[in-house]
Amino acid sequence: MRAAAPGPLVPLVPVLTAPLPADVTADRILLLDTETTGLAGGTGTLAFLVGTAWWEGDGLRVRQYLLATPSDENALLGSLAEHAARFAVVVTYNGQTFDLPLLRTRGILCRRRDLLAHLAGLDLLPAARRLWGRRLPDCRQATVETAVGCDHRGARDIPGHLIPAAWWGFVRRGETDALREVCDHNVWDLQGMAAILDAATARSRLLGAPPASSSPESCGSLPWQDAWSLARLCERRPDAPSQGRAAAAAWIVAALPGAAAADAPPRFYADAVRILKRVRDWERVAALLAECARRHGSQPWTHLEAAILYEHRLGDPRRALAHAQALGDAHRAARLRARIGE
Repeated sequence: MRAAAPGPLVPLVPVLTAPLPADVTADRILLLDTETTGLAGGTGTLAFLVGTAWWEGDGLRVRQYLLATPSDENALLGSLAEHAARFAVVVTYNGQTFDLPLLRTRGILCRRRDLLAHLAGLDLLPAARRLWGRRLPDCRQATVETAVGCDHRGARDIPGHLIPAAWWGFVRRGETDALREVCDHNVWDLQGMAAILDAATARSRLLGAPPASSSPESCGSLPWQDAWSLARLCERRPDAPSQGRAAAAAWIVAALPGAAAADAPPRFYADAVRILKRVRDWERVAALLAECARRHGSQPWTHLEAAILYEHRLGDPRRALAHAQALGDAHRAARLRARIGE
């Protein structure tokens, strides 16, 4: 099947929660997804179908390992380990907390310790949450696939809760129709992961190319929630803190028009205030505090921020006093009264 191979994974590094070999090439990336007899994990759960995919030539190749009977598990895991030996990175969706621990547990039970341990894990779920989680209703794989323009599933996809029964029907009664649907579902999961990986890599490149901070319109068609997410990610740059602060400010400024039109939640204003304080954009900070108070009512944090801002940055002790009184900060209020001679 045709699927664009991902470019260098370097842009993804700030988005991920685990280290990743940044120089890995597409032909050393293995996509992996399991179908199991349950979601509890542990020794009582079998991975009866393990789907793998990798880039070869101009397309994505798929290989599935199906467990015909529980007694064949050791052979399945051995074939999987042999196949995975030439890869360096395994890409999953929530695989770091489910798929990979389950396979390693099954490997231990089959006396195959450290199954797939040589592979660096790239879990797309945390990346999706960081890149799109402020906009989407949830970060289930199918939801993220739709958001990145991957609509290959349609109405044919088997519901997840029917998957274990489909395999037991095959093992106990030789029924294959539902199992074929499970195999199709597994392939679509792999295709979806490929699309999400490509979209996440492309979106992560924007971390190094923020819009001009003086031009909010330069955000273009990017949803304001996604610009907000990019601002949060830019804050975390340990390699170049000053550049990260500037990029975060540029992205949060780009999000402001959309946030104002959409009645953004208080946590957006809290993030925007923190980010813009770090680049000393005091006028915008003051405007955001006033807008948050107007939209969401009086809140202690806005009064505290405004009291500090007007006293120490904007040189307006009377306005600082008003916020200190609204906050109930008697010590700050007394100091401000003495300063203005009241």
